[in-house]
Amino acid sequence: MGISGEAYDRLSGRLLSGLYRRAADDVCRAPQGAVVLDVGTGPGRLLLDIARRRADLRPHGVDVSASMTERARHNMKEYGYGDRVTIHLAEAGALPLPDACADVVVSTLSMHHWADVPEAVTEMARVLRPGGRIVIYDFRATSDEPLNRTVAACPEFAGRTVRRTLVTGAPWVPLPLFARMTVERA
Repeated sequence: MGISGEAYDRLSGRLLSGLYRRAADDVCRAPQGAVVLDVGTGPGRLLLDIARRRADLRPHGVDVSASMTERARHNMKEYGYGDRVTIHLAEAGALPLPDACADVVVSTLSMHHWADVPEAVTEMARVLRPGGRIVIYDFRATSDEPLNRTVAACPEFAGRTVRRTLVTGAPWVPLPLFARMTVERA
């Protein structure tokens, strides 16, 4: 991505706040003390919303861009969540978390950037606890075929299927510009 973490932070804070609120609503249904992983966290806007709402959650963010992770760390510190939210510089296909540690893996507008969607989804399945869920928001035109194929092949999902629903990012946008894709680990 050719935009700095600071510039994207300003832009996403204005344009995507409704989408982040919707994603935070999903994530904040997690059980008490849950570990939450935001893949493609960018400047950490979603993590800030989650940390504000639920002090008991243990949020982690992963992004491939050093500029984005620097900005996310800056935001966590600025808003007083630097000691509660962990930011990792890593690719979606090489998540720096142990096996079966996360209750929710979430991603907003990142999947269309992943170099290898099956590799990333396999990694998400690895870090997800049994009964945990993956919630991916992306542009509605983004194909979910690689996600569906990978979920069907992963033993961790044992016959589960991806549910895709169209969603809006803000009440003032009348058309559903985004897709929400969810799947639970068996």
